[in-house]
Amino acid sequence: MTALIKAWAKFTIAGRIPIITGSVLLLIIVLLTGKTIPFDNSTERYFVAGDPTLLEYDNLIDLFGDNEYLIVGFEATPSEPDIFNADTLRDIARVSDFLEYHEYVTQLRSLTNFQYIHADGDDLSTDYLIEDVEELIGDTAEITAVKNTLNNEALALDTLITRDFKHTRVAARVEHNGETSETKVKLVQDLYRFVEEENLSSDSYILHLSGYPLAQERFETVSAEDIAVLIPVMVLLMVLILFSAFDRCGQP
Repeated sequence: MTALIKAWAKFTIAGRIPIITGSVLLLIIVLLTGKTIPFDNSTERYFVAGDPTLLEYDNLIDLFGDNEYLIVGFEATPSEPDIFNADTLRDIARVSDFLEYHEYVTQLRSLTNFQYIHADGDDLSTDYLIEDVEELIGDTAEITAVKNTLNNEALALDTLITRDFKHTRVAARVEHNGETSETKVKLVQDLYRFVEEENLSSDSYILHLSGYPLAQERFETVSAEDIAVLIPVMVLLMVLILFSAFDRCGQP
């Protein structure tokens, strides 16, 4: 056995350049032909199958449906008294329309689709808070009426809009998929593209993004970017270490 080890060591040292070259080529082939490293940050992946907590979570989903929200917040800048200005109202409507009709959104709550119940004679009627954004813009009397309605809506105050009317949010409930978080990642990236392509920005508001889907997208995207840098660096270091080790072994 000792003779075999010595023979193999001599062969390896003598052929160190071809071995290193072959190793580098093999690594390149593997990186080019192999599958990408999958990422899955869904809640279910943090539990083993049959975990009692996971079973309770699955039961919660079965009973109440999707429970994750993507939040888009609009904050009035110091130069504005509240969010009821032309730029903010228009962009709230644009974001709401985009999310409401996205394939992975199952429910949307926004000022533009909020409905309230009120007495109409002897009947109860349900109407939209804002019928038409363009008609509301610049109409001081109608804006005052909307604010008065909101002040009497417990379901809207401090959840959909703050009491000073300086902050509001668009809350999109995201389709649950226990197998993968791919749908949430795609939704958030679609929102990024929408914001960029539509050039959603104004001196009248500050845009905020939040929610668990956003955290999942950031985790997976940043991890993939890090891996794309770390793997080539790791391969380079391995080759340098091998070359240094072989070079020292070949010295008399």
